[in-house]
Amino acid sequence: MKVLGNARRVYVSTSAAPSSASEALVGEVSNSFDLNANLVETSDKSTAWQQFISGIKGASAQVTLHADIGNADQMSLISSLIAGTELFVYVGNFAGTGEGAISASGYAFKALVSTVNESNDNGSVATRTVTLTANGAVTAS
Repeated sequence: MKVLGNARRVYVSTSAAPSSASEALVGEVSNSFDLNANLVETSDKSTAWQQFISGIKGASAQVTLHADIGNADQMSLISSLIAGTELFVYVGNFAGTGEGAISASGYAFKALVSTVNESNDNGSVATRTVTLTANGAVTAS
């Protein structure tokens, strides 16, 4: 089933896995999520084609936000990068609204903030692009 891109958001919590749509990051413009696996080559002189086995897996999410220096959630992302604090992240959408919402489809993981990039172009809204790198396994729902 096709899903409208603006229905899938980034949710962040400092204490437990995000459990409701109310934990979405304020000012989100766009996001992306990348799953990857290192491939370990096992080819030898007897093979005509490369052969691989799956190695270590990883993931990261990038979210672009309208910069808001008064927003505590955005400022906590910067503080988390500086302190190396682990966050709980969910990328996807919730079914329902408010505290009664349940995870509909997406990815849940613990993460560290690995980059915060601020863009302050002339005549444009200032934005922040934050990269959240998975620290351990990712669960898909």
